[in-house]
Parts: sequence; structure tokens; C-alpha cells
Amino acid sequence: MLDDATYDLFENLKIARLASTTSKQQLLTAAEQSRRVIEVALDPAAHIVIERGCRRVSDIADECERLPERYTIDLHVGPAVLPDSADLVRLARCSAGRIELRTGADVRAAWESSFGPFSAAPAPSSIRSVVDYGDPNLKSYVDAALLRLLDEKLQEAISSGAATPIGAISPAILSHVQSTWLDWKAKLETHPKVRHDFLRWLANVDQQVARPWDGDHASLQRMTNALIMTAAAHAGEPLDPCSAATGNLGFATSAVGLGTGCEAIGSESLSVRTMPDDWDVDALILSAASDVVVDDPLGTIMDGGDPADSIKTARRVRPAIIQADRKWKDRLRGPLPDWKAAVVREFASWRQRQDDEAKRASE
Repeated sequence: MLDDATYDLFENLKIARLASTTSKQQLLTAAEQSRRVIEVALDPAAHIVIERGCRRVSDIADECERLPERYTIDLHVGPAVLPDSADLVRLARCSAGRIELRTGADVRAAWESSFGPFSAAPAPSSIRSVVDYGDPNLKSYVDAALLRLLDEKLQEAISSGAATPIGAISPAILSHVQSTWLDWKAKLETHPKVRHDFLRWLANVDQQVARPWDGDHASLQRMTNALIMTAAAHAGEPLDPCSAATGNLGFATSAVGLGTGCEAIGSESLSVRTMPDDWDVDALILSAASDVVVDDPLGTIMDGGDPADSIKTARRVRPAIIQADRKWKDRLRGPLPDWKAAVVREFASWRQRQDDEAKRASE
């Protein structure tokens, strides 16, 4: 079998010498487009998923939103056969049109029942060499692309001195955000597991089943704003991206915080979560909410709880909360020392609640 470069050479020579003048350009264009198609199918003999094309799926996944030309992946296997089918769909969305997925007639219904409509793929016809599809680790490529996109949006905010819909942000605070983000970004690039968990919480709050970013660019601004607010909060309370069961920020030795750009849980506002156990974290930094109110835990003597029960165990207390309400947005426009002092007060209040609860439980 000819390698791709040799085949392309002979294909172009054939068109140049044998095609009619009227069809030559059309054939050259078609040949060029075919070089940007990858077919994914099942090898009937080996019963493994294979791919055929001038480039591998992992190659274009690595470039994703940076691809200079549009690529097409024709899927001739159902999503159940591809363990990374959801990540493949996220990759295509993340590429902003640079990667198109098409489905063959035999598998279209299976794909569309899970992921919505797809364009139709023609029957497999590639003469390119066959390679094992293997495990392209698309999740990691999507995470890397998302990190690049967020960095780009963050640099735009730093250059303009503002972020929609937060508004203006003081240069001193943005300078702190920049230096903090450079440290965090280096850590996230080095630790894929931490990066994945940090980003999935940045995108979504409801993680009973792990839900990473869906690839939709419409949520990038909210996620960028969450990064800005979280990195800014680092000025008053040392925060560190982490992998945790309920959040993505570590602080105060063993405390867990949640920094997110999520604006809803299903069809409901984040404000429906009103109790500490609803969040199960020690701090909330919410860029897409302005009306979240978390009450003190139930079961105290004050609200009618049983005194005998209420002293047995310490309960989760109301978390520190920084959100995109008028108060915190005004502080983002002000001097860095004032912002830092407000963050320190917010976390000091949380620590006082922790101490009070520990004292109550020990009495």
C-alpha cells in the first residue's frame, strides 16, 4: 500500500494529466477535501475499531480549536462501541466548527438518540492505511483545549480591564489574578487529573454523575469570570486547584471550596440550594449567581431542634460565599487592599462559625 504522500502525488498527477480542463479544479478540490476526512469503523475480521485517513483522530484532537482547516470524522460504529463517544462529541463542539462529525446510516439512530442530529456520512471509501483506533484519550485533549480557551478569555479581560457581565475590574486586582493564574495554569497543565476535576466543577455544579464541560463556547465567559473571582479571592485566602468529591479548591489544610461558572442545576437556579449540606463545601465562589443564600444548619435549640441530638455531632456550617452580586462586583472595581480585606472577613466569619460549632458539639 502506498503511503499517504506518495498516493497524494500520484492522485494529483492523474488529475493534472487525465482530467478534462472543466473538471480538473473540481477534482483537485475534492481530492484535497478527502485528505481531511477520517473514517472510524469496525474491522470485521479483527473486531476492533479502526480509523483510516491522512491524519489520526488524536492528531486533530491535539490541535482542536487551533486547526487551520476543517476536518471531518465519519463514524461507522455506534457510540456504545466507542468508550469515548461523549468526549468525541465534546471535542467537535469545542473545535467551534473545525471538526465535524458525520454518522453512517446504520449507526445514525444510535448516535442521535444520545447526542442529537448529525450530518449523513457516505459509505466508507478511504484507501488510506488502516490503524487501530485505540484509546486516543480525547478527554485530555478537550481539557487542554478548554484551558487554552479560558486563558485566551482571561487575557482579553486583563487587557480590557473588564469582564462581561461583571463590569470593570481594578488593574491591581487583575494583576494579582494574572500572577495567580500563571501558577495555577502551570499546575493544571502538569496534573491532568486535577485539571479535569477543576474544570468540570468550573463548568457544572451537579456532579452526582461526573459532568465535564459539554464543549459549548457559550459558557466560556461564565467560566472565565469564575476564574477571575477565584484567583482574586486568593489574595485574601490562599486557594489551590484540587481534585475533591464536592469541589475544586483546597484551602485551610483540609477545607474544600467550589469555584464555578455554572448558572443552573437542571432547570433550577443555584439559589434552590439553601442549606450547608446542599453544597457540602466550605466556600462558594459563584460567577453566575447573585442571589444564593445559605442558612445556618437546622437542628439547633434556637429553631426547635432536640437539644440531646444537636450536641452529639458537629454539623456543616454555612460556607463563605463570594458571588456576582452588587456588593462583590463593586469591590472588584475598588482597590486591591479593600478587596483583600473583604475576602479575609468573609473567610474569618466562616472560621468563627466552624469554631462555634466545634465548641457546641463538645459541650
